[in-house]
Amino acid sequence: MLRLDAVPTTVVADNASLDQTADSVFRRSSVESQRSPSGRLTAALAGLARTRARVGLAVLLALVAAALPFVPGVSNHLRELVAAGQPAPEIIVVRAISPSAPTAVPAAPQPASRAAIGSAPEFNLESQRVPAPPSLPEQPLIDLHFANQPQGWLIKPPFVTWSNGAYRLAADVSSRFVAVQAPVQPVRENVTISATFRKIGGPPGGGYGIIVRHQNGEPLEGSFQGGRYYVLEAADRGEVGVWRRDDDHWVDLLSWTHSDAVQTGGASNQLGVQTIGNTLVFRINGIEVTRQTDAALPSGGGVGIFVGGDGNEVAVDRFSLGPDS
Repeated sequence: MLRLDAVPTTVVADNASLDQTADSVFRRSSVESQRSPSGRLTAALAGLARTRARVGLAVLLALVAAALPFVPGVSNHLRELVAAGQPAPEIIVVRAISPSAPTAVPAAPQPASRAAIGSAPEFNLESQRVPAPPSLPEQPLIDLHFANQPQGWLIKPPFVTWSNGAYRLAADVSSRFVAVQAPVQPVRENVTISATFRKIGGPPGGGYGIIVRHQNGEPLEGSFQGGRYYVLEAADRGEVGVWRRDDDHWVDLLSWTHSDAVQTGGASNQLGVQTIGNTLVFRINGIEVTRQTDAALPSGGGVGIFVGGDGNEVAVDRFSLGPDS
């Protein structure tokens, strides 16, 4: 491999000097050819040598020109000359490469990375991770005030009606209750239900409450007396109770028990039930009155409202259903 730079020994190659050298050899050969027969042979050989010399020098120059772009320093110098509009010189200086010099063409320097020049820090997946936005509180599946006739809720006189801005349930038949399922059922196992009740008719006694864990089967449509679910009730006499309906009979979890949290008579009471696995948390007017655990019914299931007692009439002013909080 050849390197092109300044050295003590030079080779000068251009068209003019090549012609001059060949002419000089030819003239000497012509003179010698006139002196003897052997001179003529010498002149012929000189002409052949002239042609071979020119071809050889042309090949050498072509090889050198092809190697110039890969020689450090020379290619940059040629680019500077071309950019300045100056022709490249015809004199090319050649010397042998030093034995200790590397034989591979040096790789072109790579531009410094952005991190190296301080424009931006090195990319890091953790540092670039976009934080998740804070989760918003989930809205209730139902939050209904019954000021207007509700859409989707059961209307089935005489058991279930709507009038005067209230949803009304009436247990007119002796020893029969009224159970109504909500039109939207929860998709989660654990939920929170709230409803506001007030007694509007019938003799003292009887109760009203919230249904949870209703298992699939016959719909709760007012007159149906079966089903499998829990009901958590308050009574106008200031009592609370929890039962499990098992098709055709009741199972006591908490029989009627007095609670100061209940407003008696026709006053409004806000009932709240929270389901947590097999545990049922019962609140009256924001006060926890009991917490019952029972594994007889699986988690999940439907929700609704309930009225029981002979001739008991109750108005429901509000009903809400949301996820467990």
